[in-house]
Amino acid sequence: MKLEVRNVTKVYESNSKERTVQALNGVSFSVEEGSILGIVGESGCGKSTLSRIVAGLEEPTSGEVLISGLPRKGIAKFIRKSSKRPIQLVFQDPYSSLNPRQTVYHAIEEVVKIYDHELDAADTQTRIFELLSSVGIGKDLSHRYPHQFSGGQRQRICIARSLAAKPEILVLDEPVSALDVSVSADIINLLLDLQREFNLTYIFVSHDLGIVKHVSDSIIVMLAGEIVEFGSWTQVMDSPKHEYTKRLIAAIPSLENLKIKETGA
Repeated sequence: MKLEVRNVTKVYESNSKERTVQALNGVSFSVEEGSILGIVGESGCGKSTLSRIVAGLEEPTSGEVLISGLPRKGIAKFIRKSSKRPIQLVFQDPYSSLNPRQTVYHAIEEVVKIYDHELDAADTQTRIFELLSSVGIGKDLSHRYPHQFSGGQRQRICIARSLAAKPEILVLDEPVSALDVSVSADIINLLLDLQREFNLTYIFVSHDLGIVKHVSDSIIVMLAGEIVEFGSWTQVMDSPKHEYTKRLIAAIPSLENLKIKETGA
């Protein structure tokens, strides 16, 4: 499943409509099936806005997002036929992404019932336990509430919930920025394992070029709502063209202690 973003612009207006903020300006790129695209840039550069537009949570002011050649409006028909949602978003903050009044089991059950609605109760339970197991959460923990889990465990649960929709593309919006360094490495390694196991396509959004470089096949560098650099990670790292990219590269910390698996890129 190929993702294409064509000339996407996003403008936010104030309530009085006297002031506007342009979050994105003519952003275009494509992502090949089964690859990992990293998007990096400082806070306010438009990364999260772009993530929400790609995932379908916001509409662009102009431009379009295509999935396998279909525009966004054609995706609803695709979902009805395939019983899956092709793109899912994993949010930055695992602490606010889960309903505190809902057990982990029921949080995932809601999604399974939508996208595996033909399953009976026993098979639904099996599916939920399989999803939790795939992210390293035992079924004996499934009836706990979010506050009973650590930050890393909550992010694992959020990933399992996203996988319940059977997506082909995951948009990962700063998925480890709220976690400790050692926990971050565990989550990144989990994501890399899942990507290979299910042939998922990732859009990995981060402010940390060091992590993006390590996990991505190709990299986009954003500044002030625009793409200032786009290429394979070797192209971007070895021959950066923009001064902002050069500054990011110079500021990359050492990742030797993170123990992140090699991607083979």
